[in-house]
Amino acid sequence: MKAAHYNVHENVAVITFNNPPVNGLSYALRAAIAEYITQANADDSIDAIVITGSERAFSGGADVREFGTDLAFKEPILKNVIAAIENNPKPVVAAIDGVALGGGFELALGAHFRVARSGARVGLPEVNLGIIPGAGGTQRLPRAIGVEKALPMILEARLVPAAELADTDLFAEVVDENVVEAAIRFAQGLKSTERAVQKVSERPIQPDNATEILQEQYAWAQARYPHLPAKAQAVKAILDGAKLGFEQGLPNERSIFLELVQSPQSVALRYVFGAERAAARIPGLERDTAVRTVNRVGIYGRGQMANDLARDFNAAGLTVIQVAQADQVADALQGCTLLVEAVQGSIADKQAALRTLGQIANEESIVATTSAAPLTECLDQVPAPSMLVRLQPGPAVFQGQLWELGRTAHTQPEVLATLLGLARRAGTHPISSLPDSAGVGARLLDIYIEAAHDLLTLGMSRHRIDTALTDFGFLVGPFEAAQQLDRARLCTEPLNQEVQPPAHADLGPLMMALLANEGARMLDEQVVGRTIELDMIAVHGYGVGRFLGGPMHYSEQYGLQKSLELLNRFAPVFGAARPVWQPAPLFEQRAAEQGKWA
Repeated sequence: MKAAHYNVHENVAVITFNNPPVNGLSYALRAAIAEYITQANADDSIDAIVITGSERAFSGGADVREFGTDLAFKEPILKNVIAAIENNPKPVVAAIDGVALGGGFELALGAHFRVARSGARVGLPEVNLGIIPGAGGTQRLPRAIGVEKALPMILEARLVPAAELADTDLFAEVVDENVVEAAIRFAQGLKSTERAVQKVSERPIQPDNATEILQEQYAWAQARYPHLPAKAQAVKAILDGAKLGFEQGLPNERSIFLELVQSPQSVALRYVFGAERAAARIPGLERDTAVRTVNRVGIYGRGQMANDLARDFNAAGLTVIQVAQADQVADALQGCTLLVEAVQGSIADKQAALRTLGQIANEESIVATTSAAPLTECLDQVPAPSMLVRLQPGPAVFQGQLWELGRTAHTQPEVLATLLGLARRAGTHPISSLPDSAGVGARLLDIYIEAAHDLLTLGMSRHRIDTALTDFGFLVGPFEAAQQLDRARLCTEPLNQEVQPPAHADLGPLMMALLANEGARMLDEQVVGRTIELDMIAVHGYGVGRFLGGPMHYSEQYGLQKSLELLNRFAPVFGAARPVWQPAPLFEQRAAEQGKWA
């Protein structure tokens, strides 16, 4: 099937993109656009060209399926397609519906006119991937809507409804009707009205003091986002265009883009982009698995975790009933399809709470526990193993959006599919461990806090450790986290030996090596099946910056052998009594054999 269709409406050629699901700008689509533009130019009966996508998407930008392949850079590359459109002898009108994002929006900016449906959304979200627009976005958008409106769209990756930009020069028309019909009608009128072709690239960047605004924003972005250089570099690209003009600004933008693509932050952010989608799919669970209808959720328990889950279920549009006492469960939670144990206390306390919930569960019930213990320890507390799951949000101190899911070997597929659907409705990231395993995030958190306390014995201070790790990219230092989680210890005896503590710059890589080491143990123990689960749980629930990619990704990029050397430096210092510091056999094996986890 061809990646675009070509049709003629009287004197207007219409090129319709056909690359589901979001008309990603693959090589096949770029080539089809170029081919059909040439075909329209050769037809003397054609006076104008309309390019358009679908109701869902004009174009979602680069085709992620081509990331890292030769096709991504095969001619015609996007910037050359855009240049051909902008310099085309016949006027080109972009008809925008759904979303126009990244390269898709850059393509529309290269057209001479844009007609959009009022609810269509446009944006340049490239900074979320650690890069900047690389096909003219930083040069054309400020010329179309001015610096004040363009900066938030580029720096904050904001998607803006077309209706909000109707008063700018971006759109020739914003309509509530069929946008393709409106664009054809607009294109047909160009010849009779003799409306001049408008190239965005020929307009000045507004306002008159744009250079001063951009210089201030550049300095601010450098200070505000030390771990996300793409933000400051995006402002610099706009500033270059304002000072030097479009002809020089365009190649400068491309140079910055190509440099950022190779940066460790962009590599990590692009990894997370793909990994979070892969980790949300449970191997063996079919996409079309039936789901159960859940309207009411009963939560037994009080405290932060119970409150966080109640908030998430409310965000998913569900009715939530929350009780604190066992004698309230039968009356208040009877009839709830999803019953959640979220009491505070020991595994015995949680088992007792599960027994209480099990007494009101029926064959259609889903029973969830927030316990990090292996689910095999909870099977006897519920009527049927097929209804039991783990549902554990990330600790609130890390401000994440994680649902860590656990299952038994007997958990029904529709139970898992139901929770995955609820997670998406709640705006959380559902990540699953392997059947009958313990909680992953809880083990990573133990390492983070316990290793930090061990470092105190080397003469390091709590402040120094927390500062080094937050400077590195952890959202919250281990001692601040321990304090908020009521897990702080008052003191630790110093070691009876002279040991040089890790340098400030080494502390982040060392902590990532420790977390990856525990991840290697969990892979070996079949707690998780893939490194992506470990990374996504760390990123979405336990404060590891997206730009680091998670401990498994980071340790591989840093070098497994180098990471292992950091561990080996301190393993003999703490000795066998502190297994957290002892290299896992799988870590040593992967470092020696291939330098990669997979």
